[in-house]
Amino acid sequence: MPRPPYPRAVGDSGQTWTRRQRGQGRATCSIPGCDRNVAGRGWCMKHYLRWRTHGDPAVKMTNKGESAVYRLLDSVCVTPRGCWVRESSLIKGGYSVLSVDGKLVFAHRYAHEFWNGPIPDGFEVDHLCRQPACCNPEHLEAVTPRVNWERSQSRTRINALKAECLRGHPFDKENTYVDPSGGRTCRACRRERNAAWKKARRA
Repeated sequence: MPRPPYPRAVGDSGQTWTRRQRGQGRATCSIPGCDRNVAGRGWCMKHYLRWRTHGDPAVKMTNKGESAVYRLLDSVCVTPRGCWVRESSLIKGGYSVLSVDGKLVFAHRYAHEFWNGPIPDGFEVDHLCRQPACCNPEHLEAVTPRVNWERSQSRTRINALKAECLRGHPFDKENTYVDPSGGRTCRACRRERNAAWKKARRA
């Protein structure tokens, strides 16, 4: 199955629009029965991409998977950084989901599998642009959970990079206690807390 082209700026002046912006004072698609707003050459994004791929904007799509990729491309907004931000169907964490063959899948994982290839077992898809709603396959990379965590800006990752505790004690081998869950504790602070507790108990 031929791959659709990447979405680019196809407006009158090379500008891209969100679905809401395209609806402000713009004409509708010239294909009979389609009421979507024009994105380029008098067609909506869906029919424009069908023309780019198949040479005919009115070609009928029968493959469900192919229909899903066109729904994905029709719902993204291309940002100045090149991100394909999908503003619909967002869930916790800012990720977008897409219905494919009756099942909900992460839009960025679907985009990676469609353009970049299968995701190896046990791997995760990392957003190189740090934008969770981005579906640009050039911004996606399949990596191990460890690598994905090391590249993230999560609280656990930020804490893991700290070289000393809040009181300035170093997180070196002698002064660091690692609990069974992997969390770090400052031994010096722990001794100070125990001493303060014992002193308050004796008082």
